[in-house]
Amino acid sequence: MTRKNRALGATRLIHWSMAVLIVGLLALGFYMANTHSYGFYALHKSLGVLAILLLVLRLSWRVLHPWQSSAYGTPSEKWVKQVHLTLLTLLAFMPLSGLCLSGFGGYGVEFFGVQLIPSQFDELGAAIPYHSGLAELGYIAHELVAYLFTALLVLHILAALKHHFLDKDNTLKRMLGAAE
Repeated sequence: MTRKNRALGATRLIHWSMAVLIVGLLALGFYMANTHSYGFYALHKSLGVLAILLLVLRLSWRVLHPWQSSAYGTPSEKWVKQVHLTLLTLLAFMPLSGLCLSGFGGYGVEFFGVQLIPSQFDELGAAIPYHSGLAELGYIAHELVAYLFTALLVLHILAALKHHFLDKDNTLKRMLGAAE
């Protein structure tokens, strides 16, 4: 296996790991918000922390292995780059707004049982002082980013399908590992 193939394999692994994680987080978040069933908050927060870690890995990988697109050299190149940059930016804002909501709301954050930010109910006290206004801002931002990200995610999926069915190029096959 060549170095290029190993790099492409790692890129695919990071991409699809994040895709599954983010779709799961969005589904879980929308479920909790629409049913007012908050029993999954600990899982949602833990997966959100995992998303932050994967995003750091993804951005580091992107610096070392710049993104290649079949749109390079086409009139839509700038637009495609902007959509990808916006997706990455929203991937950063989503967990940051969630941390703002939880931290300033006094709820704290755990990562699969390991306390990262103590809640106001912890015997040690909250690491972040309670602030209802900032918690509300975090809530609004988290919800807004979720809807915006979902819309761009749908656009991203439609673009991949367009590449496959209309342009008949190998973009989707490459990301699925069916073509190099």
